[in-house]
Amino acid sequence: MSLTGSLPFFPQRECISIHVGQAGVQIGNACWELYCLEHGIQPDGQMPSDKTIGGGDDSFNTFFSETGAGKHVPRAVFVDLEPTVIGEYAKPSNCFLGSPVNSCAYSRQLLCMGGRETNSLPFLSPDEVRTGTYRQLFHPEQLITGKEDAANNYARGHYTIGKEIIDLVLDRIRKLVS
Repeated sequence: MSLTGSLPFFPQRECISIHVGQAGVQIGNACWELYCLEHGIQPDGQMPSDKTIGGGDDSFNTFFSETGAGKHVPRAVFVDLEPTVIGEYAKPSNCFLGSPVNSCAYSRQLLCMGGRETNSLPFLSPDEVRTGTYRQLFHPEQLITGKEDAANNYARGHYTIGKEIIDLVLDRIRKLVS
């Protein structure tokens, strides 16, 4: 079959985003909000019937998959060892007596002082990804969390805690690719 005289063939291009760690997850959440605004996709993943809102093209298919129900789901995986960044509630029981604030798994959400928990911090709430405006945009399988963070210790994140979820992360990425 000759393609001479016809339009050039461009394969369909699809991007998969992998957002890792607190910074990656927070930046990724902001990026997907912008992608939705740029392409006219609502926070629940639905495309309005008025195509003029999103520009009328289908360039969003590069970043989104469309389900049978017409919902647009980002081709993205969010990964963090600490569950509070993607969106679990801060639990005082996870902060132990005598643990320094830096090694507490929930140090960003809970301050341990002398074995007492203080609820005076204004950020004792789940994170934006699972509870924010765009919470319905993501499939729960795309949001992968560990049970505790690595406390800024590379060896702990690479050899112990990270090893527990790496197979799950690779499996989710494989599903997105296929």
